[in-house]
Amino acid sequence: MDPSSRGDTTVARPLLRSLRVFVAPVLAAVGVYPSSVHAQERGASLDTAVVRTVGAAIFGELSHALSRAAVDTIPRPWTITSPLDSQARWDLLVTHLVQALRARPPIAADTSETYIHIESVRVAGDTLAAPFTIGALWKCRTGARGGTSTSYEVIAVRFGQWWQPPRTRAVLFGDSAPCT
Repeated sequence: MDPSSRGDTTVARPLLRSLRVFVAPVLAAVGVYPSSVHAQERGASLDTAVVRTVGAAIFGELSHALSRAAVDTIPRPWTITSPLDSQARWDLLVTHLVQALRARPPIAADTSETYIHIESVRVAGDTLAAPFTIGALWKCRTGARGGTSTSYEVIAVRFGQWWQPPRTRAVLFGDSAPCT
């Protein structure tokens, strides 16, 4: 009897394991993480799993900007701010965002810039809530400034040792008057 006809998976398992070992780092490099993130024991500071959960949601909302950066050779002005708690862990996320977006700090000569502002994460019981804003600012020829932004909230629930995949929802949209 053919092993595949009786449900023998001795050949398939090593192949799937090899595929996982190859695909996981590739997906992580572009900001895609497994559907559940292991939650570490919380100490005095925010744990790495929370930063990864929020980071996955931010990368999801930045898909258009990441696609543009993949084919654009010109660094664009970005400002990325993160919470002060667990600054070292947030700095790793910010560094990865800067590289993926081909971001550079804005200078006075820039007529526009894009920004991401990550606010403090709240964890209450088994629920994580993390607000962040993605927006753009520009200078009009008249000297006035304009802008647009969308504020999001990431919600994730911890089941035992795992965070469920984050749900992200837009909670506030804002646009200024156009340049005249």
